[in-house]
Amino acid sequence: MNTEQNLKPCPFCGGKAKISRALSDHTRYQLTHTCTDRHPHIEFFHYYFNTPQEAKEFWNKRADEQKIKELQAH
Repeated sequence: MNTEQNLKPCPFCGGKAKISRALSDHTRYQLTHTCTDRHPHIEFFHYYFNTPQEAKEFWNKRADEQKIKELQAH
């Protein structure tokens, strides 16, 4: 399974996140994303996980999907 193909787009800018081996600790994985939407003041995500699956589940977790769609429509 290619985990990155199953990642949801960024809820702010629609961009893609990337899961890769951590450079400082090759036993862990890192999730990175540079957000191009400055409104929420979140520009860069960089988190560490034990498995690619943990990273995917963290990234794909969202609040109420319908509420997100309503907010994006405004």
